[in-house]
Amino acid sequence: MIAGPLGAGKTTTIRHLLARRPSEERWAVLVNEFGEAGIDGAALVDASDDLAEVPGGCICCTARTQLRVTLTRLLRRVRPHRLLIEPTGLGHPAGIIDMLREPGLAEAIDLQSVIAVFPADGLTEDRLAAAPPVRDAFELADVLVLNKADRADPATLAAARELAASAWPPKAGVVVTEQGELDPAWLDAPARAASAAGGAAVCELEVGPDAGHAHDHDHDHDHDHDHDHGSAEAVDDAAGGFQRLVGGDAEHRALAWIFPPETTFAGPALREWFRELPPEVVRAKGVVRTGPRWQHFSRVDGELSRDESAWRRDSRVELLLAPGTEPDPAWEAGLLAARQSA
Repeated sequence: MIAGPLGAGKTTTIRHLLARRPSEERWAVLVNEFGEAGIDGAALVDASDDLAEVPGGCICCTARTQLRVTLTRLLRRVRPHRLLIEPTGLGHPAGIIDMLREPGLAEAIDLQSVIAVFPADGLTEDRLAAAPPVRDAFELADVLVLNKADRADPATLAAARELAASAWPPKAGVVVTEQGELDPAWLDAPARAASAAGGAAVCELEVGPDAGHAHDHDHDHDHDHDHDHGSAEAVDDAAGGFQRLVGGDAEHRALAWIFPPETTFAGPALREWFRELPPEVVRAKGVVRTGPRWQHFSRVDGELSRDESAWRRDSRVELLLAPGTEPDPAWEAGLLAARQSA
């Protein structure tokens, strides 16, 4: 999915991706425009193997039924190797991910990267706070693209990169582009990252109160890590259906758990689990699926806050421990007990 605000360059980015598709693959595009004119679709019709449009409403809410019907027909007709979905910049794209994971579609679609395209001079805290759909795209994305970099001055571009690098959960990549020239390799970024590290790359543990997550990629895709995350050990608990990561440095310890997106938690039980963590847990945070909702939890100085989250990649919880504190097995047992039965 290629999401992002109006005017960020989503359609231009898709055109560049289509121009670089492998010759042996069929790619299809599904476009949603809030109006009826189909302008974005007209710009892509000659570049894709097949294109379908859902006009007249947001495909994550008012046009949801039409989206499912159109998408099913497109998949049956074209049987594409890859499908690119461009939702309207006015909508909340998390609803599309929820629909793609529903029975019927989940078996037919292997969800890869969610890419959010932003103008490099338009990604600011004020913009995210003022426009919920824009914040949703920012939170949901696996890869953040700072497009139209040639229009941003160095200070503005640096501020946008810093904001992107501070996102939690961390992004698989932050890419700076001009004219939407995005490497198609980013379409598989989450799968590549997990494969490269045996699954451990889906979460980089913070190791200090001021540690950040820098995953910036410049034009030639070199990796630029601004912070030392220390070492991390990942353990896959196949029987339990989750991954445990223990990391840190000489001063701080960090502990995290990652669950597949189909795992759900009981909201009240999860809130109680966060509240009962001891003072030795300096900070606790998570993005977790609670029934049909996804919520962001943050506990600092004993105070717990929560709000809605657009993140959909997985459920994860991360704890930062005071110096000298060892993880307590009871914490994991309590977290697992908060899961809901399938």
